[in-house]
Amino acid sequence: MHIFSFCITIALFFGHGIAWGSDAIPPHSGKVHVVEQSELKEIFAEIIESDVSWLQGDLDIRSFFSQPEHILLEGEKTGYRLLSITPDRYPGKKYISIVFTADGQDVATARMSADVLFFGEVVCASKRISRNTLITPEDLTTVYRNVSMMDGTVIQDTDQAIGKMAKTTIQPGTILYHRHLKKQPLVSRGDHVTILVRHGALRVTAPGEVKNSGAEGDMIKVKNLMSRRVIYARVIHEGLVEAD
Repeated sequence: MHIFSFCITIALFFGHGIAWGSDAIPPHSGKVHVVEQSELKEIFAEIIESDVSWLQGDLDIRSFFSQPEHILLEGEKTGYRLLSITPDRYPGKKYISIVFTADGQDVATARMSADVLFFGEVVCASKRISRNTLITPEDLTTVYRNVSMMDGTVIQDTDQAIGKMAKTTIQPGTILYHRHLKKQPLVSRGDHVTILVRHGALRVTAPGEVKNSGAEGDMIKVKNLMSRRVIYARVIHEGLVEAD
């Protein structure tokens, strides 16, 4: 009788959701869903994958812990929302707090932690790549690595490197980051180009001479051969630049 009264008291305190640290499930009525630890781990993984979405790879969750171990929800419509995640944006030791809801009411809180690792393909140099060399598929290979501590500039797709140029000499086996690469210049010093200026629907062009090389999207110096003034213009493609 005392045990039953205690369960009633707990139920009244939490509303429709009850957090339990053992396998005991109290008497209940209505639609019931027990969130087991396996489901809590799935929720944890879902939140992590969203938090570090810039990493491509396989998520590995180790030493998972939750308090409580499972939660009893009563209601027609149940769900959860994130309260906090520490630290954010990077794998490693992660701490997550969520609140469960039932029929629009907050009913129970779960605190979870785990060691989070990501394993995935990264792009490496298959041979020595000299400075300013145009990178081809033959220069690259992929390897499966723990990418947990690699930042968002690591290259995980060979298409992100092919057609770029090496900023410095790259040794065989080096994992490639965007800082190792640069775009292939479309114009070089001394090239003659067309300078384009837009004013609404009006387009004005003039001949120009490039003063420094640049890739697509780069701002470069160009000498207007009609006015003899040096201006800044953006490289559109080979032979065409656009000034503001």
